Amino acid sequence: MQDGNLVYIASAGDNEIVVLRVASPRHPPEVLQKIDLSRYAAAGGVSTPMALAPDGRSLYVALRTPPLPLVALSVGADDGLLTVTGVAQLPASTPYVVTDRTGRFLFSAANPGATLAVSGIDAERKVAERAHQVLHVGHKLHCVAIDRSNSFVYVSSTDDGRIYQFRFDETSGRLEPLTPPSIKLQSGGDPRHMILSPDGGFLYATTEAGGRIASFAVDISSGQLTEIPGADIMPSDFSGRSSTADIHMTPDGRFLYASERVLNRIVAFSVNQASGVLEKIDETVTETRPRAFAIAPDGSFLIVAGETSGELASYSINPANGRLGEGFRFPVGRRPNWIEFAKN
Repeated sequence: MQDGNLVYIASAGDNEIVVLRVASPRHPPEVLQKIDLSRYAAAGGVSTPMALAPDGRSLYVALRTPPLPLVALSVGADDGLLTVTGVAQLPASTPYVVTDRTGRFLFSAANPGATLAVSGIDAERKVAERAHQVLHVGHKLHCVAIDRSNSFVYVSSTDDGRIYQFRFDETSGRLEPLTPPSIKLQSGGDPRHMILSPDGGFLYATTEAGGRIASFAVDISSGQLTEIPGADIMPSDFSGRSSTADIHMTPDGRFLYASERVLNRIVAFSVNQASGVLEKIDETVTETRPRAFAIAPDGSFLIVAGETSGELASYSINPANGRLGEGFRFPVGRRPNWIEFAKN
């Protein structure tokens, strides 16, 4: 691929994927390609979740209007451009898709329906027409996280304050609940998006209406979660209903960022990598309703999508203290809601 970072943006309002080249967080990106998804499902979906394969050679896109297709696209080895290679069927409207660490299976978490599905991916990178395992757990499932050993899977439920935990067999592609099968957030709130620390020792989840980050230590041998002290995303004097959204960490695990959609901020935390405890270090007002953001593979900057504003905003990440520095603003389309960086 050419110099710079390639970035894939999903815009639910336009029902398309936009491919951008970002040479620098200080300069507006270049539009390389737009993929129209309207032939597969009508526009109007709540969001358009995407997942890159572990090797970066395939992109999977879930559409949330009937017939609820999952579109598979190949990623060009030389230019990073996209080509549709197949269409599969999802069992329900899903806000989150992700592959396992081998790239041979795809997980989808449905909301509504509380449906967790596992679908096979063949050698040609096509997703099976139907899921081979469908589980009904929790309420309003929203996110799936896979540990680095590919042995454990965690699923958040935004309606019952629980994270469901499973053992995963990467040979058969099947899930089995751990004992206990779920953990209730003692700090309150309902978990939305989750991220595992790079070393696999901790899991962090935004609590959508709770305005906090719930934190957990991970037993890497058993997969069990144990809640540890978390951190507030919303200011101490905030009295309304919060709406936290996305969460990501820098590749070195030193800094964590979360978005919230009431005061429209990206909130930065430093991470004690021994204890997993977070400390708030900065907050930055950004685009309206920052539903999604993503951090560049080298950890040097992040890009935020304003679901209401229809614009992207970039921010450099200070490697010494994790604070954000403003970069470009760029109109990208109606209701951008998902961002994936190509793998370098």
